[in-house]
Amino acid sequence: MFPHWDVYWMCADADAVVVGEQLDGDKVTVKKWIKGADSDAPATIFIAGISKHSKSINAFWSRLGKQKATTLSTRHFVAFLVHEDGTWKSMATIEESDLCGSCGMIWIQDGRCYRYAQAMNPGPYDLYEATDLKSEADLMRAIEVGLRDADVWSKALNADDLALRAQMLSAYALASTSPENPRDTYRYRTREPLRNLGAVAVPALRSQISKWQEGDSLDEVVLILYDLGPVAQSAVPDLVTLLRQPERANPYYVISALRTTGTSSKIPDIKPFLKDPNEQVRREATDAIKALAEKEG
Repeated sequence: MFPHWDVYWMCADADAVVVGEQLDGDKVTVKKWIKGADSDAPATIFIAGISKHSKSINAFWSRLGKQKATTLSTRHFVAFLVHEDGTWKSMATIEESDLCGSCGMIWIQDGRCYRYAQAMNPGPYDLYEATDLKSEADLMRAIEVGLRDADVWSKALNADDLALRAQMLSAYALASTSPENPRDTYRYRTREPLRNLGAVAVPALRSQISKWQEGDSLDEVVLILYDLGPVAQSAVPDLVTLLRQPERANPYYVISALRTTGTSSKIPDIKPFLKDPNEQVRREATDAIKALAEKEG
């Protein structure tokens, strides 16, 4: 079974999270708007394609004679929705081979959660009893945590003081400093907003390098410095040090960052990697040396 989006990730991206009961066709009654409610939130909405969602557990495998399918009778669900072209849709809906399902639709029966996942890729979604959520109560707790994470991220993303924003966003790049640890919903979302901050982000990123702890990876920090290029030249000494610390950052990324931030004076630091056992590292070292030499030319 292939992975599906976890609850925390969907809390970040959903326009709405609702508890509901399926009525006729795509019509549902909303028992509770957990996210996305306003003062006039309707009690009844249409969720496009919900009527096509299969409620047969292991339907895909039963067609192949591998397992016996059973069918849920429930109409009770929790849904993570997006609003597109005036229509509510469950997140990541796939309809294939006469089977329809979505990551965003979680059916509840007898207190247990049932989720859709792909048995093979490419392939349709099939319905399974959730292994990551043991009960509806577990689901509600996860949603509470996910929405709290989303609120903290939003405050970091929108901090008026740009230096403070850089510090808050940079914290997500390391597991040991991340406000959401042990989750990583936002770790890989830091790159674009920090790149957009330009030189303002550099002191915060350099500070993160000094905060490394065992089990952390500085790859995200290094990649953002790569993106920033010449405005991150003050971080070059840190990058050179990281070349000798592969347990902290992938040398491939560090060399790439030196290619955009450094000068020809750093070519001697990169030359030893021309003999690295990893072909990609050797190739990147060759390209970096050439690029740095051309800078001076």
